[in-house]
Amino acid sequence: MLDKEILQLNSDISIAIEVLNARQLRITFDDKILSIGKIINTLIKNDCIEVTVNKQKFHYKLFLLTKLNSNSLLLSTNYPTKAKHFLLPLLGFNKQTFQVDTYLEDVRLSKDLDKIYLTYRYFKGEVFNNMESFLKKHSNYLHFYDVDTEHVVYEFSINPEQMETVKLFTKGMYSHFPVKYKEFILKFFELTQDGETYKILYKEESRRKQLELELLSEIPSHLDLWDAPDMEKEIQDSI
Repeated sequence: MLDKEILQLNSDISIAIEVLNARQLRITFDDKILSIGKIINTLIKNDCIEVTVNKQKFHYKLFLLTKLNSNSLLLSTNYPTKAKHFLLPLLGFNKQTFQVDTYLEDVRLSKDLDKIYLTYRYFKGEVFNNMESFLKKHSNYLHFYDVDTEHVVYEFSINPEQMETVKLFTKGMYSHFPVKYKEFILKFFELTQDGETYKILYKEESRRKQLELELLSEIPSHLDLWDAPDMEKEIQDSI
């Protein structure tokens, strides 16, 4: 969690907004007093929630509102691209280096599939500055773009020898990634063999059976076990 803000509606009613990361807020309230409709009407203006982190104002645009339980909601700001999960590791290092769980909001590809764009929510401070310094020294770094006062996009090239992996990604052929790269994805995100990513990458039979139960349909053994990316949503808009 990056910060927490308490909105006091009156002497008895308050709403807590936790800034979890660059794209998610957790909203907590007393469900005996407030309804979800009341929360939405109170907090969301022009499809955004305004929050303050270290005296810096941010606007989290509503993409998805998920009910966690009777007194909490999760707001997500954008479509969670598969490129973030499967192609960000092409740049090496690890998720901490790229501040994946804090400042990174989005990862997309260029139309020609030869570049990758990382969108960050700009938080003032030493941690962000150190991360930005690392990004600009990366061997694949090309440019940065200030999109608005809250967001900055960093552009990186994709090495020619990695293009085959990118092409496999576009077809949803995750299990066909080179074994070495599969292992690095798991290492990059600190994932285990018990998790869904491992089962997708290695086409685990347990996941196949699980999906067959959910879909009430047999899944042929040659098919991968996650849907292919919607490439219209994986491509970076013009900056």
